[in-house]
Amino acid sequence: DVQSQWPLPEHQQEAQSLYVGGVQAGIQAIGTLEALARWLRTGKQWHSQAEWTLETPATALQPNYLRRWRRMGFNRLNVYGAASTAHADTQSSPGDLVDRAAAYGLRCSFEWECRVTPHQEGLLRQLDPLRDARVEHFSVNVYPAQTSSLKVSPRLFWELLAAWRKQYGYEAYHYHHFGRRGARGRYNLAVYQGAAYAGLGPVGTGSAGYRMR
Repeated sequence: DVQSQWPLPEHQQEAQSLYVGGVQAGIQAIGTLEALARWLRTGKQWHSQAEWTLETPATALQPNYLRRWRRMGFNRLNVYGAASTAHADTQSSPGDLVDRAAAYGLRCSFEWECRVTPHQEGLLRQLDPLRDARVEHFSVNVYPAQTSSLKVSPRLFWELLAAWRKQYGYEAYHYHHFGRRGARGRYNLAVYQGAAYAGLGPVGTGSAGYRMR
């Protein structure tokens, strides 16, 4: 009984965004997710242009999942996968994944993982797939390199990234979120601006009484 486990709070504010975290939630627990989506849709607390984001690995962007996610009401995917493995695992570039999701009415953002490498060229090469004009939004997570001979510091990485993203038309609206053509994640903006949003899943957090697990 979903409603008894997660009673919907009474609140005057309309939620602008729902974020379902946990990466595998849309695959391993898809039946439960469908039930929750139906229940959430029965409320009247959602903004008319609310953004529903689902966290998912790149390998899951397949027609059977995309179709079901869209029917649930999701309209945005936060796609996980390291710069090296996302392409190798799916045999698709980020731009191809954007097109695949768009065919089902879903937009994509990419959670990009970069290693701080000993050389500047190798570091920036990790961002090459994001130069694709079809990619509108990404965020970056930086991890230490497995070497003690660093010539590029984490601080220098962010300086290099600032120059790189300007060259390819990305605007920064948070220290590690970047969008083209005004693309913004409403979930991210809601967090930063203190607006109402719902969070669901192992890493989902919400505001204004909308936190659910």
